Amino acid sequence: MVHVNDEFKEERDRVIGLLNATWPDLIFLIANGDEAASKKAQEDLDGLKEELVNLYAKKHEKNKYGVKMSELIKLGQEGFEKVEKRFDPAGKTPYGTFASWWVQQTMVAAINSKDPERKNRTYDINFRWEGPLHAKRKADNQEK
Repeated sequence: MVHVNDEFKEERDRVIGLLNATWPDLIFLIANGDEAASKKAQEDLDGLKEELVNLYAKKHEKNKYGVKMSELIKLGQEGFEKVEKRFDPAGKTPYGTFASWWVQQTMVAAINSKDPERKNRTYDINFRWEGPLHAKRKADNQEK
């Protein structure tokens, strides 16, 4: 039996993987391609962004504070505006992972703002990254 949360994770990982794999090529085509290729690349990128926003909006639409689906979608789009301003292609974080974090962060912040007890909390998203820093922290924690 496949759990609903597992289906969400599979779909999220698929969309993030597509964004990570195709983003550099799409940006190159948008900037340097002929008009038709540039337009097609922009449509493809916008489609992936919309898919990711809708995925997180569906996840959070049944929140108990009454933030509606349309508002969550708008917040997700605002999250992508932050991504466009803050993403560093030379950095180590892939585009899809970075975008996913900001989209979800803006939605969760809006939901939390409706609850006075949770107003200033941020949401920690675990991407199960197990790089060298993770190994060092794990070793440090085991020593304690």
